[in-house]
Order: sequence, then structure tokens, then C-alpha cells
Amino acid sequence: VIHGDLSARNILLTECLTAKVSDFGLSRKMYSYTHYTKNGDDPLPWRWLALESLKNLQFSSASDAWSFGIFLWEIFTLCEQPYPGVPSLTNNFIINLEEGLRPTFPQFATSDMYVMMFVGTHKHVVSLVGCCTAKLRDGILFIVLEYCVNGSLERHMKLNRPNFQNLVQKGKILGNKKPVVLEPEDENPNYMKAIPNSNVCMQKRQFNNLQLINWSIEVAKGMEFLSSKRVIHGDLSARNVLLTEHIEAKISDFGLSRKMYSYTHYTKDGEEPLPWRWLALECLKNLQFSTASDVWSFGILLFEICTLGEQPYPGVSSLTNNFIINLEEGLRPAFPLFATSDIYNIMSSCWDENPSRRPTFSRLVLTIEEARAACNKFPKSSNPRVSIALVTLGSNFHHG
Repeated sequence: VIHGDLSARNILLTECLTAKVSDFGLSRKMYSYTHYTKNGDDPLPWRWLALESLKNLQFSSASDAWSFGIFLWEIFTLCEQPYPGVPSLTNNFIINLEEGLRPTFPQFATSDMYVMMFVGTHKHVVSLVGCCTAKLRDGILFIVLEYCVNGSLERHMKLNRPNFQNLVQKGKILGNKKPVVLEPEDENPNYMKAIPNSNVCMQKRQFNNLQLINWSIEVAKGMEFLSSKRVIHGDLSARNVLLTEHIEAKISDFGLSRKMYSYTHYTKDGEEPLPWRWLALECLKNLQFSTASDVWSFGILLFEICTLGEQPYPGVSSLTNNFIINLEEGLRPAFPLFATSDIYNIMSSCWDENPSRRPTFSRLVLTIEEARAACNKFPKSSNPRVSIALVTLGSNFHHG
């Protein structure tokens, strides 16, 4: 059956607000003809019709699919009229359709909301609780997300640097040696130095290297889930990982952070801000995003974790052609001083210039879990949430 006039006006709602398709074309005679233009004796709902229907009066399941797309547009604009600037069907309108004219993107049908509705729930992905459209006509859409009480991973690591217990030196585990903590110098809060173990380790948010590895595994598992759903995040970073009450990591935003977060992290390409410090080479050169480019960003996230939130490429102030050329020639973030060699090898594998040679997220989960198992020499602690601080060695980037 070909409907031929699929639109919001031909969808009826039951007592329970369940939608039912009606009319099968009968609405052409029942509904106001202001929606149509006449072609012979047959009025046509031209704003809803596919190109082939307008040109040759060809109706099919494919033309109904076109109309269904217009119907979806009506839903997410609260039944605004398609093509509001076009008063009537003309040859110019048909020509414009042939050249790519389509209804404008619904202002409130954000791709992020669609993605989160599609993805569903996972232990390490922030869930969409719901949305409120009560003020949609005023340009306001409220999205309700799962609450993560400890905020972003980036902020948490920076605030808790003084409570960070280092158990790694020159890429190797300290073993039975005394761990050290990091303390900011008063004159330069960005400078970290190792000091003998002290009472600062007894503060509330005490953590060590093992916690950093745990966060890395949790994010990798979340990204493994998203990639299985064919979802590309596009902005994976420590600022877009949130922490629950139990300090477990959850991936957030799915690109929403591009609009919510400070633009100091981005450069604009046309209308789209880009988090260039986290992007893969092919993203910067050709705006090609994929699961493999998310893997590159995950490697940068590992660097952030292993430096307690330091900025990647701190000596580079803006995106330039020289920066891209340097990436092509092997520029990568440097070995963090307190990362294990295994963890740095994993993050380096994420930065392969060839996307097809980068590991999958499933593989990353396995390799990071293996790296955690190799850390059984970490000193035992009575605090199950203790984890480690990692700082950078000299310059935060090098040529590989």
C-alpha cells in the first residue's frame, strides 16, 4: 500500500496518545486544500512529496519514505510548515529540490539527543534520562542526563593532585620503595615536584597509578560499547568523562560538549568548532571522523590521565599547517614521567598515522587490563580507591 499523503495531519492519536496512520490519501479530500496545489483534478500535498512525485506523478514506497522524512521534520519543529519561504509549487522549487534544497535542520532535534536515545544504557556511558519540550517554541530544550556527582575527570584530577601517590619511576614500578606524592609550588601551581611521603597522602581523595589505569579501562569499555553501536564520539577527552559517586568513569556528551565547553579548546572550521589537540591527523587534514579517529583521541586521553590533566602539546598555541606537518613527521605527546612503559606503548599505538593500524577498543580493553595485571607489584593499600599521579618529562611532546 502506498499512502501518498503521509504527514502529521494524517496521523491520529488515541486516548493513550498512541499514533495511528490514517486516510491513505482520503485526506486529500478531507483536509484543507491550502496544503496542496492542483494538478489536473488531483490536488497534491507538494511540500511533502518526493522529487519524482512532483516531476512525474510517480508514487511508491520510496516516495512515502521521503514524506516520512518530512513528517519527522514536522515532529521536531512542533508542526512548522516545511519550506516556509516558498508560497507555492513552481518549476523553480522543483529545480531547487534537484539541486539539493531540503528543509532546514530542526533547531531542537540535536544529533546528540538522537544518539543518546539510540545508544541506550551502559555502565560507563552517561545515560539520557529524558527531555522537556515545554518551552520548545521559545527556543529552549531541556535535556536531563544521568547525574555524576564528582564532575569531570579533568577537574577531579587537577583538584586532587596533592593527594596523588606516585608508584612509578622512569616507566617502571617502584616496588618496595617508598611512594611519593606531588605537591604544587606556591609560586607556580602548574609545577609539580616529588616530595617524601607525608600526611598529604591521608587526605580524602588519595589515589595512585592503579586508579589511573582503572579509569583508562572504564573509558575503553564505554568506547567499546559505543563503537559496537557504530557511534563516533568525535570529542573524547578528560573533560568529557564524568565521575560517579564511587569515582567510576562514564563517557558523556557525544559531541554536545563542543557547544557546552569553553571554545578555548577548539578551532572553528566553518560553523563547527574542533578540539584540535585531541583530533587524529586525518580529522585535521580532511575532517574524516571514524572509530579509528576516536582511538587516536583515546590515546590523548590516556596522556591526560597520565599527567593528571595536563594539556596536550602545551607549546603549541593554535592549529597551524606547521602543526599538522609536524604530526605527519612524527610529533606526538611525550612519555609521561610516571606512566609505565606498557601504558605509554598502548597510547602510542593509538597514534599510528594509518587509521587501519590502530587498535580497536576491544583490543585496548584487553591490553590495558594486561598492563594492570602487570602492576601487581604496586604497594598494597588499605584504601581500595588509591591511585597514582603521572607527570610529564620535560617538554610534553617529542618527535617519534
